[in-house]
Amino acid sequence: MVERKDKKYSIESVFKFIKDNFDRNEPKKRYDFDGDMMKPQSVRYDTFMSKGVVCVACGCKAQYFYKERNQARRKKNHNPNEPYHFNMYGIDSNGDEVLFTKDHIIPSARGGSDGVGNMVTMCQTCNTEKGKTLPAQWQDEHPNAQQLPKGNEKPKYAKIMTEHRQKLVDGFEIGVMGVTSYMTDYLTHLSNTDDGNDYSEFIESVQYMITNSEHAMSVIANKLKNGEHNEHSSE
Repeated sequence: MVERKDKKYSIESVFKFIKDNFDRNEPKKRYDFDGDMMKPQSVRYDTFMSKGVVCVACGCKAQYFYKERNQARRKKNHNPNEPYHFNMYGIDSNGDEVLFTKDHIIPSARGGSDGVGNMVTMCQTCNTEKGKTLPAQWQDEHPNAQQLPKGNEKPKYAKIMTEHRQKLVDGFEIGVMGVTSYMTDYLTHLSNTDDGNDYSEFIESVQYMITNSEHAMSVIANKLKNGEHNEHSSE
């Protein structure tokens, strides 16, 4: 459910607010815009400002912004202090209001990145229709549409990670069991060894290392299961 304030804002006024308050060191900081604390930074805003306010697929042009915020469907989850954000709208060829979005040129499911370089401005109607198809395929199915950017269609980190995630999960989970089993047997052997040496401190230290290894590999396995992986990059 979306809650909207009544007032429309021009494209120019919102873009000016974003430019005036852009701070790469504080991307989550909010600033006052006509009585509401608004965050001026997001990949979506960056896409609109750098790629334009015209849908690259159908040519529909955005005309204004509204302040909107998402509200939970169930009252018990309702947050009256949920902050507002800017949503950009235009009027389509049928005279209906249409939301504008950022679209992945190469879908993230196909290995596309989430950076502005892989984004274009697109109306919600075209974005939904395009879905996870690659630009060339979508263009073949819509020969009368504007030419979409081709992007880099080579498999990237995200696609490779998606395809091989389960093997990594299995490997780390087996690793947890393997480390525990092997080292437990080894420490049991040491504790039963009667060669005049006191292995108690050494055994305690190794047990600590085993616990840390188990935890680390379990955390990695769980993150992989949940798709929480990040491409290594320098920013």
